[in-house]
Amino acid sequence: MNELKERIPKYKINIVSIYDELFSYSEERCYEFSKRFKEFTETLSWEVKWCCQMRVSGIKNEMLDAMKASGCFMVSYGFESYSKIVLKSMKKAIKPEQIHNAIHKTLDRGISIQGNFIFGDKAETLETAKETLEFWKEHPESGIQLVSLMSCPNSEIYQYCINKKIINDKLYFIKYHLLDFFNMTEMSKRDFSKLLDLIYIYQLKYCVCATPVNIYPDSIVVRCPHCEEIIQYNNFTIKGLFYKRVMYCRNCRKRFYVVSAIYALHSKFDQVALLIYKITTKLDKIRATLFIMLKSSSFIWRIHGFYRTLVHVLGKTRAS
Repeated sequence: MNELKERIPKYKINIVSIYDELFSYSEERCYEFSKRFKEFTETLSWEVKWCCQMRVSGIKNEMLDAMKASGCFMVSYGFESYSKIVLKSMKKAIKPEQIHNAIHKTLDRGISIQGNFIFGDKAETLETAKETLEFWKEHPESGIQLVSLMSCPNSEIYQYCINKKIINDKLYFIKYHLLDFFNMTEMSKRDFSKLLDLIYIYQLKYCVCATPVNIYPDSIVVRCPHCEEIIQYNNFTIKGLFYKRVMYCRNCRKRFYVVSAIYALHSKFDQVALLIYKITTKLDKIRATLFIMLKSSSFIWRIHGFYRTLVHVLGKTRAS
């Protein structure tokens, strides 16, 4: 707190982010921070808000009330999945009911939620994925994002992929495929493809979106699809005809996406959009493969060798 008291006035900071997954592990610490932060910011001539990370276990109404009163505007939770099987595999030590509880208690107090459902754990199946997706569909107000599991070097899932020969060349994987969504599960190639399609379709059909009311060079006006409030967001620029940008309503604090009219139209034709997505994904993979091959010195030398052989053969043919 002493550091905040020094830095906030010095740089006129208006948002403080606390990156500590165990921030609320000690209730006493959480209450003390909320109390002291409120007392300090009340002495300033401008508004200062803060956000933090928390676990869904141990969430209490009184704690969230104290945080809200002190200026907390967002809590980042580690949801990851709504399947008991996947949560156990991930060693989350939480229950689906606690996720449901945290969402409602947080949003009821006008505090925004940052959270993800992560697909692709080694225990994932089509059934566990559908369980998570159905909960996500039924709770659009939560604004949970759907993302894929990353196999970060030296993590447990990374070691699992090494042992299972899913990853064969460590350097090649880190250099070219670290961000890829690939099959780390026991699912067949066909079922994993179905999983990818399912996630894409759900995002198209059930994401809460809004098209801009007005667009200016450095700001945007949007009607919140949750509370219908019309809000102008300054220092916000949009380029292109096909976009999807995350947004939080300043009134109800719920998350939604600002999308272009073309994006909104294409999302209504989910099967056509899925086909286009598959085609562009395959083209991206082909382009990436060609890029990797061209960067490979061995590939270049093979091309060079083929060229020299061709020249030699043609030379002999002409001579004869």
